[in-house]
Amino acid sequence: MPDTTIPRPPTGMPSTAAKLHVLLTGATGKVGCLMLPRLAAAGHHVRALVRASNAEAAAAALAKAGVKHSDVGAHERVTTMPGDLLTMTPADYDNALRGIDAVVHLAAKFRRVPDAEAFAANLDATVKLAEACKARGVKRFVFASTGLTYGGSTDGAPMSESAPTQGVDAYPRSKIAAEKALAELVATGGMSVAVLRLPFVYGDGDPHFHEVFPYMVAIPPHVRMSTAHHADVAKAVLLALVRGGESAFDVFNVADDAPLTLGEMRALHGLPRSTAENDRAVAEGKLWTGSPFAVVVDTLKIRIALGFQPDMPTVYAAWASGKM
Repeated sequence: MPDTTIPRPPTGMPSTAAKLHVLLTGATGKVGCLMLPRLAAAGHHVRALVRASNAEAAAAALAKAGVKHSDVGAHERVTTMPGDLLTMTPADYDNALRGIDAVVHLAAKFRRVPDAEAFAANLDATVKLAEACKARGVKRFVFASTGLTYGGSTDGAPMSESAPTQGVDAYPRSKIAAEKALAELVATGGMSVAVLRLPFVYGDGDPHFHEVFPYMVAIPPHVRMSTAHHADVAKAVLLALVRGGESAFDVFNVADDAPLTLGEMRALHGLPRSTAENDRAVAEGKLWTGSPFAVVVDTLKIRIALGFQPDMPTVYAAWASGKM
């Protein structure tokens, strides 16, 4: 029989010979503070745009976020710049984007903020930044979105990038709106956009699991959820910076090789696999009707197009290697 398998994707990380000058937003956030040193360690020159009143305050904010570099060389490839995307003037954007090849936009508002604030940060600020980038000749824009845009699932079926988006609350709805606005912006060319829909991100000491467990008490322990270690989120961003770009706009799911059940995740953190709410629902015969957190994503596209292969294939692998 003829071999009908699809062509093998590119392998390995791209060479750092093609070093980029990258503007990074959200560098003091949970993902950004661990992303920044990895971008610099890969050989890229990173300008971290930090919401602060002046350069000294911006540098102090990075230090407070716990940014740690692998070596002196990586540290020297990082500069900071104060700025708020929503209030920056055209001159401010000129300064922020001067000499920049690509932007990695991580800045976002997530939980416990009013809807209007979430849309301002996640939609309005994204559009303003992207418009400034296109006008100033920036060629690549990598946007961190979320798997929560799929709205969850009750049957555990993996969601591909073509699945309908249906965010439940302001965070995913604002990300969906931002994705659509970016697609419209680059439809006429001039800049390419890679949207990375991130799953539940963990690792490197991030307390994300413990922070989110209280929001998941009603989800049954058998439900699976896609995850990605911080190292692999950075890997996806690095690949998106230098591979792809043939299309003006593309969306990629990011996740590791095997989603664990919520019960396994709880047990790994010393908690009972089943919550009191779970037990009560079983006793009362209540059917589970789904949750936005219960998202399993299909990652074939990013593996084919960008050659993505997670270094931390499962949460168990991270646990065994002491990188939780």
